[in-house]
Amino acid sequence: MNYAVFDIESTEWINFQVMGFFTGKEYKTFSSPKAFIKELNQKKYKGWRIYAHSGGTFDFKFILEELYNLTNDVRLIERGGRIIAIYVTTENTKFTFADSYALLPSSLHALCEFFKTKHQKQKFNFKAKMFDKKNKRDMEYLQYDCMALHEVLTAFFTSEFCGTPQLTTASQALNIFRTKFQECDIYRVRDRHEEIFRKHFYSGGRVEVYKGSGNVHHFDVNSLYPYAMLGDMPCGRLKETKTYDKSLIGFWCIEILNTPDWYISPLLYKKDKRNYFVNGPGTYYLSSDTINYLVKEFGIKFKVVFGFTFSDREPLFDEYVNYFYGLKTKVKREMGSHDKDGNANAGVYYICKLMLNSLYGKLGQTRIRESVEPYNGQEVFSEFATGNSFSLVLVKHESRSEFILPYLAAYITERARLYHFKIMHSVSDSVYYCDTDSVFTSTDSLKSKVSDKIGWLSYTGKYKAVFLAGKTYALKDTKGNTSITFKGFDSEDFSFRKFEKILDNYGDEKTKLVGKPKERMLSFRECFTRKTGIIRQRNEFLKVVMTQKTAKPSIENREVIPSRKFGFDTKPFQQSEV
Repeated sequence: MNYAVFDIESTEWINFQVMGFFTGKEYKTFSSPKAFIKELNQKKYKGWRIYAHSGGTFDFKFILEELYNLTNDVRLIERGGRIIAIYVTTENTKFTFADSYALLPSSLHALCEFFKTKHQKQKFNFKAKMFDKKNKRDMEYLQYDCMALHEVLTAFFTSEFCGTPQLTTASQALNIFRTKFQECDIYRVRDRHEEIFRKHFYSGGRVEVYKGSGNVHHFDVNSLYPYAMLGDMPCGRLKETKTYDKSLIGFWCIEILNTPDWYISPLLYKKDKRNYFVNGPGTYYLSSDTINYLVKEFGIKFKVVFGFTFSDREPLFDEYVNYFYGLKTKVKREMGSHDKDGNANAGVYYICKLMLNSLYGKLGQTRIRESVEPYNGQEVFSEFATGNSFSLVLVKHESRSEFILPYLAAYITERARLYHFKIMHSVSDSVYYCDTDSVFTSTDSLKSKVSDKIGWLSYTGKYKAVFLAGKTYALKDTKGNTSITFKGFDSEDFSFRKFEKILDNYGDEKTKLVGKPKERMLSFRECFTRKTGIIRQRNEFLKVVMTQKTAKPSIENREVIPSRKFGFDTKPFQQSEV
């Protein structure tokens, strides 16, 4: 595959200054997006893939207008506000733009360090000064960015782990699994069964707040989801059933008749797109692993509503997981004991980590894919933007991939949640907070399970902590260093003391966390849906707004109980209360 890279520098987000372009052999600069597109519209670039790092949230929006003016054959793949790829066909040629961040999701600075590139990303303080295309050092910064990204991609593409280059990390992991590790046939199920698995059985990680504040020890599970991929997986032909057989692997919808009064419950109940882990009788959708565990450990009684069993079970992913985890552990030890030589393995470590954490999610993706295209008589999925000057519409595409297998994704994710629960249940009353593969607990008894083995625990340290909501907490270590986690906000906007004050007034309707006002560039889709608050605009795809985020800390998936000791305590809802 022929590939090149480009990078755009601007001022005030949307004022284009200059663009760098590197093919691996030749470096050029362009004074306008139009000149760049004119360069690409040649036969010599036919079949090329042109990368920009984080291009989907920035660089691509500078070239979109020129692309739509050039040709009516532009297909754009966008996920969650980020443009993943742009497929362009003209009378002269065809090529693809791709966001390298979707493939290698780390900063360019970190990637250069991982892969030990010849050209390292240089430092540039954008807060202190604006980029000046007349400044020699600024232009050198741009050139180094382009060359560094090309060297990163070359190191990845030529590694023994890559295979055929894909657009995303998850697609790359699947490609490696299929070409190097898959040893048995895997069957897709009927569409109606697939939707049942996706709707009722497939869910993500567990995030819960149990207590407001205290002194805690922080533990992480080593590669939780890869660990959950080890061992037998459901495979073979699917069969519907109305009875339960503990010897079979599968999934059941059951009516549970009794539960203990758990402080931390293993029972997931989904309602209104929210996950609750609840107590009490009710209808639950569970795998055979979880049902067998609940019967054995807690004497759960239940009735079967319906179920699905599989004719076979195979350790589908053992070789894949053991290879990458073994290699990751080996190079990590070498990096720790031989810093000078071991750092050469940082790229291998990074690739192993990506491959371990990306495969299972690919199995659970939806079949309906959307692309944004200029309207040309297609069967339109839904109108994208009424009256936009390029008549862009969302077009429906249905994937027939044999590797969209939500039953496997559901089995893996439930296994992970069950293992996570078992760890927390062993220290149940002392748990303050959990997030997917981590647990914060006031006891250090879990240190006996610390090891670098897969599925064991790693220990981060001891902290004074304040937990206000899921993914919203503040930590202070024994040396007084603080860290703030607050999804969607800049951590520097807040202090540990601010979190303590919020906790003191927890439940007060007037209590809010308010971020500092900041400018930001609108995402591609927001450019068509956002009509107010725009402070600068260059065209339909380049718009800037001033934003100030606010959030009211609250816990919605557990019942909150006032507590002088913890600020607040919690307990699970009964399913009937949700």
